[in-house]
Amino acid sequence: MWFTSRVMCRESIAAVLLFFSVFMPLSAEATGRVALLVGVGTYTHVNKLEGPANDVEAMRGVLVRRWGFAERDIVTLVDAQATKSAVMAQLRALEGRTKSGDEVFIYFSGHGTSAASSLDNHPLPHGTGAFLPVDFNPKGANPIDGLIVGRTDLRPAFLALERAGLRVWFITDSCFSGNLARSLYQQRPRLTPRMIALPRADDEGRHAADIARTSVAPPEPYPYREVISVTASAEGEVAQDISAPLLPTFPTLSGKPHGAFTDAMLRVLDGNVPADANGDGQLDLAEIQAAVSGFMASRAYGHAPQRMPSVAQDAGNLGARVFFARASGAAAALPRAAPGPLQVASFDDSPTGPLATLFEQVRSVPFAASAPRATADVLLSIEQGQIVVMTPGLDILKRIPAGDTAAAARKVEQLAWTKRLWHLAEQNRRGVLPWSYEPDQRGGNFPVGCTVRFAARADREAWLLMLNVDSDGKVSVLYPGSGRPAELTALKAGELKLIPDNEPIKVMEPQGIDIQIALAFDQRPSQLARLAGLAGLAPSDQRLRAVFDMLESSRGRFTAAKSDLRTLPPSKSGECI
Repeated sequence: MWFTSRVMCRESIAAVLLFFSVFMPLSAEATGRVALLVGVGTYTHVNKLEGPANDVEAMRGVLVRRWGFAERDIVTLVDAQATKSAVMAQLRALEGRTKSGDEVFIYFSGHGTSAASSLDNHPLPHGTGAFLPVDFNPKGANPIDGLIVGRTDLRPAFLALERAGLRVWFITDSCFSGNLARSLYQQRPRLTPRMIALPRADDEGRHAADIARTSVAPPEPYPYREVISVTASAEGEVAQDISAPLLPTFPTLSGKPHGAFTDAMLRVLDGNVPADANGDGQLDLAEIQAAVSGFMASRAYGHAPQRMPSVAQDAGNLGARVFFARASGAAAALPRAAPGPLQVASFDDSPTGPLATLFEQVRSVPFAASAPRATADVLLSIEQGQIVVMTPGLDILKRIPAGDTAAAARKVEQLAWTKRLWHLAEQNRRGVLPWSYEPDQRGGNFPVGCTVRFAARADREAWLLMLNVDSDGKVSVLYPGSGRPAELTALKAGELKLIPDNEPIKVMEPQGIDIQIALAFDQRPSQLARLAGLAGLAPSDQRLRAVFDMLESSRGRFTAAKSDLRTLPPSKSGECI
């Protein structure tokens, strides 16, 4: 992939649902904790979901077991209980259940939707979305009135909690937009989308005009001083439900159906997925998002969790805010074991022809080895005259002509080199570098012809290094990209850094996944200037040894982040919406 601008996507989604705020607790002793958990799977008028009731049960359990909540302080509304009036009443009741400085956890699980032209006549910050209560009827006289709408219902409720001096987290596992197609393997089982498309009474011309206006309008400035939330999916992505028939393919922590995002969140909050990057025994927003994102990416669910505020909006460094002040048990720290080789297996279990030749080449790739499918990091298959490189979750990383085994070996080399580098970064970093795409509503999925930048905020003065490993296996240094003095000076603590800082990067062929690794060093590495602007290097290029040396010599003195950027086919309309 080669990528460059900033254009918003077609349908604005859930971020307005995230409008609430957070205040520091008075003290660990004085701070109370209350929760409102809402799950709707058994709908009266729309298709059912299997996960929400289990989501609420499991979330309640982890809050009590590990995060200091008392059973009496958790209110749950499940299925028939979760009418719009009941949910809104319980949101209002939160103020009466708390005192200033208390911590409030609000969780929604169920269907979501988006209707940009029907819900508001003004461009919104990342748009508006809506949650479907159990009594929502899409065929009613005015279906919009039956939704719990972010802009008109949740925002006033969250503002009231803010005025009461409460510290609030909002976690939502539902979808608020249309599907942005991802290149999933054709034999992959279909998950159940948590999205309902609303019928439209307005004419198509007006709707199209509204969408176009929303797509190009700049986002509204973030209106809150302290806001924390995590939502299941980015704009244009559909949150998924793991139903009972798919549990053998996508096993959940509890062994029951769950939302894909909720299962990942539960794993992190319960310590099943290590997330404590700085080793302080607690989890902050940046650590939670990084761990949840990493697990979901390994499963290739097709959607990525999003945080509010985004990195670009987070001038107050809320990404460092701890997820509640204390836990009943220490958060699971990241493992410190030495990395093994990249494990490569055949999807077909009996490689022949080009795959047999390819596996011979894989054995010669440094730090890669053939392995059984059950333990593989990467799967290879032959499909319609192409070698298909996939994750264990059957998400396609690259399609290569069947005869080009050298290109497939380069892809394996890319993945093996990136695994080694990222493992070393995880071993030696002191924390997570707040890091995201701009615009972040795409969740890392960018069609050819669209544009992208990257956003970073270091928590202290730092020197930044950003690498891109493209889908062809070539390594480039995106920052410092030119060796200009400005790029070799330290970023200020909390300063927003956009990369590139002038013109965004235009996304270009080839399609596939590029991997970005960003490193923010507390002290200037002596080799930084020599790396500036290097482009198109093979992972075996000796000049890249300097990156490994920098990580080893800066142990405990840098933060790090990793992202995957997927290049998709151009949109049929030719527009970046």
